[in-house]
Amino acid sequence: MNTKSYKVVCLKCDGSSRVDIDDMDRVFWIDTNEVISARKRLDSQWGFECLCGNNDIVTRQEAREIKNLQSPAAEDIEAIIQSIKPDKPRFTMVGA
Repeated sequence: MNTKSYKVVCLKCDGSSRVDIDDMDRVFWIDTNEVISARKRLDSQWGFECLCGNNDIVTRQEAREIKNLQSPAAEDIEAIIQSIKPDKPRFTMVGA
């Protein structure tokens, strides 16, 4: 299994954490500081959450169109995939 190492930096407070992500999109937290959560979003971009409150785990489109974020309906996900509009990232991922 291949992994890539990244330093994830919050564009709001400059906080960061180091992660490894494998080719199955699993996140391995190597050095957890301010960035505390990660998710591969439906727009195929990585979303993160920072202790400062910056959070792009869920895109605006997902938040608007999915009725229950904890248990999304298949038709909600399919509708988003058919009309996906990527959000501007709030974090950077730099190869570490």
